[in-house]
Amino acid sequence: MCRLAGGKLLGNGPAEQAQVDQWLAFANTSVLPHFLTIIYCAFGFVPTSKDAWSNAVKEMKANIKKIDSHLAGK
Repeated sequence: MCRLAGGKLLGNGPAEQAQVDQWLAFANTSVLPHFLTIIYCAFGFVPTSKDAWSNAVKEMKANIKKIDSHLAGK
């Protein structure tokens, strides 16, 4: 979507664009699966397993800490 909108959010130059791609990949592979587990369990779309819920919450907290650390001071 960013590329279709003129690329203003993709960074200036190949190095910054690679960083944007890296964070998008992180979000898609590390954050989204755990987020979906939490949402599906919370709204009753799938049976809730205490272990699956606890693991998803633990992983989300760890991933949010990684993102927060990267954005600190920016």
